This record gives sequence, structure tokens and C-alpha cells, in this order.
Amino acid sequence: MSCGLSQLQKQEPPGDIYRAITSTLKALLKDKSLTFQKSSWYGDDLCPAAWDYVFSLDLLCAQLGWIWTVSHVIRKSVWLILNTWLKQTQTEETKFRNVSVAAIFRLLGRLGQQGLKENVAASVEDLVKSVNEFRGQKDLPWELQLAVVYATHDLAPSNPKVALNALESWRKDLTKPVPPAVTKCLKQISFLCSHINTKQLITLNIV
Repeated sequence: MSCGLSQLQKQEPPGDIYRAITSTLKALLKDKSLTFQKSSWYGDDLCPAAWDYVFSLDLLCAQLGWIWTVSHVIRKSVWLILNTWLKQTQTEETKFRNVSVAAIFRLLGRLGQQGLKENVAASVEDLVKSVNEFRGQKDLPWELQLAVVYATHDLAPSNPKVALNALESWRKDLTKPVPPAVTKCLKQISFLCSHINTKQLITLNIV
């Protein structure tokens, strides 16, 4: 079984779908019209146009499945985008805008839910840890902090304890109040830790 999985990861994904994913990712990063918008529930949310990119990419990746998504989208494209963004914050270059990067984090949260549905919690748990490494970056803008928090919430069923510890560590250092949605996130993950066996994976909802 493992040999078959390894060979599947090395194969090239279906051309038309993969090209649609890469072109949509490029469009997301280049779209200068995207903005953050204030929300009484989420604090700072993506504008509808940014969400359109996220939903489109999520649907396209769903056609490839989680293994394809991890191997060909997350590892080859998404991490490259985020690593480039980290370097630009250090050199004061602005190749990628914060709103586009926030959309990438929210996308990771949604993509990880595909892995949960396909019962590959271990690889989703690795994604949680990777996402939270970005949360620890110095002077991370508030809008991006929230995007990481909501992505962590989406991925939390893979390991509620890890997700809860990460978010509680983040919250204790804050000097400003958190949006109501964040409070609900923490309560839901706490509930998972207390009442649900981590093998029973569910999708959380903060709407």
C-alpha cells in the first residue's frame, strides 16, 4: 500500500486541473483589488473576491484528492509562496500583499479539511504545526494573525490538543481583545479536547 502511495505522489497530476490551480493561485497573488474588510464577528475578514479565489482553489483541489493536493499544491506551490513572503518581510520587498497571504492561510485551513474527510489526520496534523510556525513570526500583522488562527481552527480536529495549545499561547500574549469568532474557536476546540476522541474527526463551524 505504501509503495503504491509513493508512486502516486510522484506522478504528474491531471493537466487541465493542475493548470487551473496554478493559474488561479497566480491570479490571487497578483489581484490588486483584494482587501481586508472589517467584521463584527471575525474582526478582519477577506473581501468576497478573495474568498472566491479560496473557494475556487478548494473545489479544484478536491478533484485531485488530498494526496495530490499535499504533493503538488501545498508542497510545491503554497510553501514556496509563504517562504517567499517571509523573506520579503525581512528585506522590505512587497512581492506578495498581506491580503493574498491571508487568503493562502485560509485556503490551507479548507484544504486540510479534505484530508480530515479522507481520514489522513497525521498529515493534516503536520499542516497544523507548519501553519503555527508562521504565527510565531515577529511583528506579524493582526489580519494575518487572525487568518492563521482561523486556519488552525479548521485543522484542529486532526489534533485538538496541539491546536488549542497553539491558540492559547497566542492569546495570552495579546494586549487587545479578540473577535467573537476567535472565542468560539477556542470553545469548540476545548470541547473537542474534553469530550471527543481525537480519532472521531469532525468539521468545526465558526459561522
